[in-house]
Amino acid sequence: MTLDYLIRRSLQSLLLILLVTVVVFLLLHITPGDPATIILGEQATPEQIADLRRSMGLDRPLLEQYLRFLSNAVQGNFGQSIRAQRAALEVVIERLPATLQLTAGAFAFAVLVGMPIGILSAVKRFSLWDHGSMLIALLAQSMPVFWLGLMLIVVFAVQLRWLPASGMGQPQHLIIPAVTLGTFLIGLIIRLTRSSMLEVLSQEYVRTARAKGLRERTVLVRHALKNALIPVVTLLGLQLGLLLGGAVITETVFAWPGMGMATVTAIHQRDYPVVQTAVLVSAVLVVGINWSVDVVYHYLDPRIR
Repeated sequence: MTLDYLIRRSLQSLLLILLVTVVVFLLLHITPGDPATIILGEQATPEQIADLRRSMGLDRPLLEQYLRFLSNAVQGNFGQSIRAQRAALEVVIERLPATLQLTAGAFAFAVLVGMPIGILSAVKRFSLWDHGSMLIALLAQSMPVFWLGLMLIVVFAVQLRWLPASGMGQPQHLIIPAVTLGTFLIGLIIRLTRSSMLEVLSQEYVRTARAKGLRERTVLVRHALKNALIPVVTLLGLQLGLLLGGAVITETVFAWPGMGMATVTAIHQRDYPVVQTAVLVSAVLVVGINWSVDVVYHYLDPRIR
């Protein structure tokens, strides 16, 4: 992996973030609803609404508003929240740890459950365990996130009363939301790990390692698993970014005070600075994760260099 490649990928990442800001800015401004009217209420006079729109800069052309937002964002100024009357970046950043905690919990749950099942499914191909693993993967990818979350609340919070139904505070508050968010990823990990392991186990170098008399565990861990992880790492890098986006639904179902829930609230309130800041922070996180995946390739497979 050369320096030129890293520079090229970094420039591509910056361009992607820029395109994200353009799309979000346009979508927000073509969505019906006026922030000034929402803030002042329906009883406000047209003059009051016009004065507020002028003070907020909403009466200026869209291009001028976007360039102004972009110029301020480069300097670290993302504007002031219309509702909270605080810096929009401050509103988003204070919610970010909760979203990262939920995403990390869901990611860890999916990896710790999905990868071992996928590996054993490949090793015990066509066995009862293999068929059961494929059934688990199918069910995991078939259940909508909001439905699964509600079912887990009914069973473990309402009926059994083992876990809290919503909110954030104690470690047990994280269990149901993390399981809900990570279940879909489990199905993907199981299927891809199984197919990747099966492909690697059929290679000649694996048969050679077995012919040398190496233990099966050594063959699997040192020779097969490392090479089989390359497509899995690709999936995990992409899906980690999707988990950040999918956390919006999970946070809403469980009243989890994260960035996703703050973004949904800001959209309803037409709080443009908060929405733009939240989307930009999310885009930077997702692009950064994908960039890191490319770097990990360098260590997993020397052929990529």
